[in-house]
Amino acid sequence: MVPNITFVFVSNRMDGTVKSLYFLLFSFALIILPFFILYRHVKIVTVCYSVFIFLIPLVIFYTVVFSIPVTPNMIATIADTNHHETIEFFSGWHVIITISMLSSLAVCIFLVRQPVPHIKKATAKRVIIACLILCAPAFVLRMPHKGKKLPLSEIITHRLGCVYPFGLIKAMLAYTAEEIRYQHMCRKSESFSFHATRPIVPGEEAYVLVIGESARYCNWGINGYFRNTTPHLGLIKNLLSFTNVSTGAIITDPSVPMIVTRGTPKNMTRCYSEKGIISAFAECGFVTFWISSQARKGLHDLAITRYAKEAKTTVFINPINDYSDFCKIRYDEELIPVLKRAIHSKAKKLFIVIHTMGSHARYSMRYPKRFDLFRPSGKGKKMDIRDPKNRKQLINSYDNSILYTDFVLSKVIEELKSSGRMSVFMYLSDHGENLFDDGKDLSLHWNVTPYTLHVPLFIWASDLYIQTHPDKWKNLKKNINMPACSAVNVFPTLLNLADITCHGCETQKRSLASSAFIPEKRYYISMDDKVKELAYQW
Repeated sequence: MVPNITFVFVSNRMDGTVKSLYFLLFSFALIILPFFILYRHVKIVTVCYSVFIFLIPLVIFYTVVFSIPVTPNMIATIADTNHHETIEFFSGWHVIITISMLSSLAVCIFLVRQPVPHIKKATAKRVIIACLILCAPAFVLRMPHKGKKLPLSEIITHRLGCVYPFGLIKAMLAYTAEEIRYQHMCRKSESFSFHATRPIVPGEEAYVLVIGESARYCNWGINGYFRNTTPHLGLIKNLLSFTNVSTGAIITDPSVPMIVTRGTPKNMTRCYSEKGIISAFAECGFVTFWISSQARKGLHDLAITRYAKEAKTTVFINPINDYSDFCKIRYDEELIPVLKRAIHSKAKKLFIVIHTMGSHARYSMRYPKRFDLFRPSGKGKKMDIRDPKNRKQLINSYDNSILYTDFVLSKVIEELKSSGRMSVFMYLSDHGENLFDDGKDLSLHWNVTPYTLHVPLFIWASDLYIQTHPDKWKNLKKNINMPACSAVNVFPTLLNLADITCHGCETQKRSLASSAFIPEKRYYISMDDKVKELAYQW
């Protein structure tokens, strides 16, 4: 019952005392029901429940942080992450959670070893009837959804999904079904082709897409921030900063898959059933690279790693099977030598994706000491990133991480300049970040706010590119303040910049480099797996 009581206190869905009390009674009835339905097998029920008792500390932590029951997204986050990111996710709480889970384990062992109570058949019947009567209103009263009454099956699954442990079971089944579906689509996508074409372009070219991490729009000096966090980018000629770009999701997965595919919040299927942008460039004769300072997401092919594997050359400087190496903190600038070798290779046509650690929490771990300009930053110290008391240090360390990203991005552009290639560079962040803004106790990127949705997007082009494609550059400048979404507009913009056409790409309508660009309604995927229309203006 503890997770359900926690949910009542932290959720904004419980808008009245009567509703809260009924939810707790409803939860209690559902939890005890299996003991009386299987009154001859109480031991089996106890053993099954013991697993969920052990997980209670994790569930409480999730419920307190997100104010929602466990979702398939949470299961995916845990399944797809690595050891280092797990430590960061539970920053400041891992000791308490570990102790709590050990205590839960002790309770589980105690309960399993207890003698089985004898329940009479008549007693079981009476309790079952009482529980069903108590639960009936929740299942019979069908709440309208968008003017329509939901079918009974959806009402039942929704109600059960709010109650622990049934909500966890529902989330695990949904995640498993989605994984099976994902793997099936991946197998189907192996034969997928964009049928991409482009005109013959003489000379050497390089198109570079840099995907940042947790970098929000408003903390960049080039975007008007009160601190000069972009001393390098601010001096670079031919650099455009787009002012009105939103993310397609507030977490890396599914945000990054939607950036590099034709998938959108309203059509995520394309992320799995089709290949990514690397394959589209490869079909047109480009030599492709995926260079990353992020660790691989698990021991099997999961979302982001799958698209990386489409590249001819894949480099992860922080491999998942070497945690000690990861903890040595290999900074983003260590990607530059790899990039340099690619740019100065004999390949005439290059498409390169760089996936950085950027401003991933903990922020003070994302930059070397020489960039620790804004202090106190807590660099070198253990600091709870969810404690509002640390707001000043967190903002300072976050701004230092932006300052460092400015340096890294300027180095990428320098390499492109020095190569003499006709070049285009694009940078955007997967999502933004909360830093206890506007007096709210919100940190990280798990809550939907303007700070997690509004992301930076920079495009730079070489003089040779601008001379060769004056119309595209003119269109980019014209659309610099137009509403755009990373999940919808990045893919077609990159194809359009490279003069690549493919069937069904809607390049002209959705490319920021097109004179026919048409802004669309913007949507995003929230932490509870729902697709929502963007309501914020900035």
